[in-house]
Amino acid sequence: MRGDVKTYFFTSYAPGEDRPWVRRFHSDLERELRIRQGPYAGGAMAAPPADPVRVAATAPAMVALISDRYLRDLGCGRQWAIFAERSRPDAGARDHCLIPIRWRPLRGPLPDAVRPMPDFWASVTPEPYRTSGLYELMRTHQLRDEGGYYGMVRRIAEQVFAAERVRLRQLDPAAAAAVRPAFGSQEPGDDRRAGAAAPAERPRTVAISYVGADQPWAEWIGNLLRDNDYEVELIRWNAGRSERLTEAVDRARRTGDRVIAVLSHNYVAPHRAPIREEDPDWQSVLAPDEDEHEELIRVQIDREPLPGGLGERVIRLYGLEAGVIRELLNAVRRRSA
Repeated sequence: MRGDVKTYFFTSYAPGEDRPWVRRFHSDLERELRIRQGPYAGGAMAAPPADPVRVAATAPAMVALISDRYLRDLGCGRQWAIFAERSRPDAGARDHCLIPIRWRPLRGPLPDAVRPMPDFWASVTPEPYRTSGLYELMRTHQLRDEGGYYGMVRRIAEQVFAAERVRLRQLDPAAAAAVRPAFGSQEPGDDRRAGAAAPAERPRTVAISYVGADQPWAEWIGNLLRDNDYEVELIRWNAGRSERLTEAVDRARRTGDRVIAVLSHNYVAPHRAPIREEDPDWQSVLAPDEDEHEELIRVQIDREPLPGGLGERVIRLYGLEAGVIRELLNAVRRRSA
């Protein structure tokens, strides 16, 4: 970001959670600020190259994307505590400058340390935002009306401008780093750190690769995984737009710790056309290898024979038997070698 861009807000979110959607929201909020304030209005994210502690100690407002995972994360808990400390001399500043967003519906109670929630949490509750959360509005294209995605982006932008007028006091970065987290039990990135204990290496984000005709199955699998405390990204293969299979699978691999390929006659149909000479062998992209801890999990949702070696080591989900569902969850849970 250019040095002459003024930071109006800081987006605080759980690392690894819904990353493409968080980036899109952050960009849309910046765009809304620039429409009103000019081209040099911007924000910062809790991601490199930004230092989350430094930005939390100095930004005029913090937009916190609240979810169960957010409330488990120590880094998010520290950012929240820094803003609470900065607003302590002025009780009203907390309501203006700490902006909690319903990102995903919560399954558990709010921690005592965040109660009462800043005013935005209870006062800005139009439907479907209140029930579904901002992430779901984006994912399902509920974009219009007051409680739709763009309506909420405008409301959040208004709150960011209100926060900027408060002139919240800043903290010295060293003092901010010493602030104890308000909540959380897991250090940021613990589930990805090499050499960590097995429980910390449990995959957290699962990407599901599918074609449009199989979206109901992809959403069913996604809901099953969310019910088992995984974050899920649906990665649609745009086969009809000449996207190569390897490109679609690579997109999924960059997004998730695990990738589930939803195999069906719809998924393999694009390969019945002549394969371009420059395309890699599609079987090598999806066929099982010798690594029993592989990251790509093949799930079959119909009884059509799969070509080549795809029928080997595939989870046949179409019967929805309890044992098969357990097999899928065990495959996702299994730690890479």
